[in-house]
Amino acid sequence: TSWPVTGLTADTTCYFLVQAENPVGSSPWSSATSVRTVSMTATPFDSASSTPDGWRFLAWFGYFKIYGGNWIYHAEHGWMYYIGETTADLWFWTARLGWVWTSDTVYRFFWYDNGLSWLWYYRGTAHGAGGWFYNYGTAHNEWH
Repeated sequence: TSWPVTGLTADTTCYFLVQAENPVGSSPWSSATSVRTVSMTATPFDSASSTPDGWRFLAWFGYFKIYGGNWIYHAEHGWMYYIGETTADLWFWTARLGWVWTSDTVYRFFWYDNGLSWLWYYRGTAHGAGGWFYNYGTAHNEWH
């Protein structure tokens, strides 16, 4: 026999007592047994809302789909590999830009590691195949 237990918190010790019941009566309670719940691996995108077709949305970042192995597909930036545990500190690799850094408080600004300068993304100019950025190092608009 099994009984589902819901509402548990990750990485927490839970204690259980068991008692059998049937039409004749109840058994004595068992001795306590402890079980530790597993730690859930958090992603920086856990707070994103979900759409019925599998897209996720963050107001500061836009629409994206999460794939395995730290890959996401962003509706405007295309394929992005991410490193980071929170939205406050995210590195992304893209085929067009290489490594860039951003966060939920500065997004639309990217630290452009290849160019050693800041980029400003013109939201809405990219659709998975490049977009316009202002490069503060060259003082020019650039297509990446």
